[in-house]
Amino acid sequence: MLTFHSSVTKTTVPVDLSSGILPTEVNWIDALNPDLRETQFLEKALATTIPTYADLSEIESTSRLSSVGSYLYLSMPAIFRSNEDVPITAPLGFILSKSLLLTLRYHRLKAFDSIEVHIARKDAEGSGGPKALIAILEVMVDHIADILERVTADLDTLSEDIFGFSIAAKDQARRKNGEDLREVLRRIGRIGNLTSKSSEELLGIGRIIPYVVSSASTYLAADERNRLKNLNRDISSLNDYQARLVDKIQFLLDATLGLTNVDQNDIFRILTVVSVVGIPPTLVASIYGMNFKQMPELDWAFGYEYGLALIVISTILPLVWFKYKGWW
Repeated sequence: MLTFHSSVTKTTVPVDLSSGILPTEVNWIDALNPDLRETQFLEKALATTIPTYADLSEIESTSRLSSVGSYLYLSMPAIFRSNEDVPITAPLGFILSKSLLLTLRYHRLKAFDSIEVHIARKDAEGSGGPKALIAILEVMVDHIADILERVTADLDTLSEDIFGFSIAAKDQARRKNGEDLREVLRRIGRIGNLTSKSSEELLGIGRIIPYVVSSASTYLAADERNRLKNLNRDISSLNDYQARLVDKIQFLLDATLGLTNVDQNDIFRILTVVSVVGIPPTLVASIYGMNFKQMPELDWAFGYEYGLALIVISTILPLVWFKYKGWW
């Protein structure tokens, strides 16, 4: 699907694809999963080659940032939500010239939902491809900042879940509510995955900005340069903020694994106590279970009661000893 944005009316305009002609007032074409007919129109109207999905997925810097004639070819990973609500990165491509911007995407990106409003606010005056590109990058950086804010809130909630109660109370609540440390690990994994995806997107934007500044220097206006510099500062700040979030994620992961070890140690402690406590009565029962002919206790009037009492005492004494030492 092709959407044509006009720099004059600040709205989308209809274009007849069969004509092969692009109206002069169009400064941004948004191509969402274009089919063969739409791709052929773009190649004819722009007189250039449209990269494929595989081309945009290349990870080398030379493949993501290049120039052919008057066009700059840019690509980066962008975050979108799958049908299972799992954050995934998909390639996002830009073809930039002085008067036109073409965006190539194969999935619906949440950041693009508010781009038109942002462009109308930021781009009230002037036209051209760079202004549209900068407006899109600004919205994407804002979107990443929103993601990191949600990650921070999720980490605070997760931290409270892990450290907000005493270990004994937390264990009791976990058993009562059916929540266990495996679910906590899954939550940490989901947060870490989202943070990693946002880092990839920030890295892509961070690569694009200096390339555009140097390669499009002949037609970048002063305000456009200033906006790109501001974007660079925002990205640097978000990278620092994200690094702290990664450290906190790692800390919570280590803490959760530590609590898992504590739970396992508690289980082993109980098993050890049970096994040690069971040894003395087993020994007593084994001795008096031997079928020797000469066993004095067999002739005692209260031999049976004596054996049971000895078993009980040999069970209680280790328990008292473990309790006294604080091992149980």
